Amino acid sequence: MEWIHTVLEQDADVAEGDVEGRFSQEFTAEVPPTELVSLFNENLRPAAPFDVTDYAGDELTSSATFTGSEGDPFVVQIAVDADGTINGLLFTPENDHEEATTLEDAEARLDELPIDVNYLVTSGDRNIAASGEQDVAPIGSAFKLWVLLAVVNSIDDGSLNWNDELTVEASNKSLPSGDLQNLPDGSTVTVREAAQKMIEISDNTATDLLITAVGREKVDELVPEHMRPVATTRQFFELVWGEGTDRLGEYSEADEQGRAKLLDSLEDLTVSATDVDMDTSKVSAPTWAASPEEVADIWEQLDNASEQHPELDEILGANTAVSVSGYNNLWFKGGSLPGVLAGSWTGQTESGDRVTVVLIASSDDATAVNDNTMELLLLGGDILTLLAS
Repeated sequence: MEWIHTVLEQDADVAEGDVEGRFSQEFTAEVPPTELVSLFNENLRPAAPFDVTDYAGDELTSSATFTGSEGDPFVVQIAVDADGTINGLLFTPENDHEEATTLEDAEARLDELPIDVNYLVTSGDRNIAASGEQDVAPIGSAFKLWVLLAVVNSIDDGSLNWNDELTVEASNKSLPSGDLQNLPDGSTVTVREAAQKMIEISDNTATDLLITAVGREKVDELVPEHMRPVATTRQFFELVWGEGTDRLGEYSEADEQGRAKLLDSLEDLTVSATDVDMDTSKVSAPTWAASPEEVADIWEQLDNASEQHPELDEILGANTAVSVSGYNNLWFKGGSLPGVLAGSWTGQTESGDRVTVVLIASSDDATAVNDNTMELLLLGGDILTLLAS
């Protein structure tokens, strides 16, 4: 989204070289670069400069409203492949999403989505809305909340410090999200920097560095039993998409000790970002999974820990996925895999109430999840707005 904003406001007309490599081959086969350049230069750039508001997004999809110096506002929706190239770009009128006016309205619309959605909404110690709140489902990168708590616990016991340096090597680089994977081997980042990237941009290499730094045992102690052993992101991508025998079947049938042994054997990364098939649902693949209640619980633990670790407010509040007012602070972590989407928030309203919203969606139809990602996240934002007021 930042790139779209930049090219629409650059001084010179957009050239084909500006869009080269930004879009997937499948996309440019349908929309040639010449058409993209014409669209940008003739239809959009004349309205520059733009204010960008109402952002919503996760690792693979995003939406934002662009308001120019002339003409009507419009919504830009983007979807990217695992390697970061754009495979979907849509411009729609501003009012594409109809804001939910009541909590009951939001619940009804969540229930009507053509995908399975488990959710839990709490205010203080009260459950305000819930459906399938105890049902375990894949949560993708939302598992990184437990990794962050393990980091905090390690700092508390003196085995780690926010300023400790972690070294990026070829052996610990992961994919596809994040930018640490692009650093030269031997580069270093602090624990604090890695934690920020793990949450704010869901950097997978940062995540694996932190899991290694604290030790998988400490993460396993925190996660629900059904999520053990916790795979690093590198191990997960190799397990699901890498070359070799039926690892998924072997992993599914093994006990916790057997799973840990299999994960530890996955040292080489044979899969690349382009090998990740985003059109085939992985909802049934062994992965990080939790119920809405379990996600709400980890949010409570992090909130408690923030009293001694003010760093958590900046780490967790840098990317809220939706634009919401009425909160003194608002934290977010989402997660996605083909056929899987999780969005979770917790924040303190201006009146002092702690509100938590957890939405976990899945489907055997990966396209259905992609098509409803923005609506799910924006409904989460509507719920937050309603509870703030």
